[in-house]
Amino acid sequence: MSTECFRRDAGRPLVSLDPARHDAARIPDEFLHSDEKIATNILADRLRRLESYGIVGSERDPSDGRKMIYTLTAKGIDLAPVLTEMVLWAARHEETGNQALVRQMRTDKEHLLASVRQRWEEKRWAEQHRTLNS
Repeated sequence: MSTECFRRDAGRPLVSLDPARHDAARIPDEFLHSDEKIATNILADRLRRLESYGIVGSERDPSDGRKMIYTLTAKGIDLAPVLTEMVLWAARHEETGNQALVRQMRTDKEHLLASVRQRWEEKRWAEQHRTLNS
């Protein structure tokens, strides 16, 4: 289950993110083929909003300049504990699709959040060094 987060407009989430897979849908095409089935115009609008709020950053895909790669910022990764609580709340009150993730959150939430943060920091470090070496 991805978490619908940030704000609802006409019953729709601003964007859906899975806190355990912060880079799961870095490129909008990946969102389009995911379970969310979000329309391109809605996705583009929500990604622009998230970027304007400082929750995600974007850069051109080096292999295809027509595409953008979206990654969580420090402000965005700081939402992981909030998103985790939202997933757990939803699992208590609704049928959820990703029971494995819910079980992992219930079993060892702190470890899950620490591993999410660590993967994000490692990825961020690698991207910074790649940029410096370019």
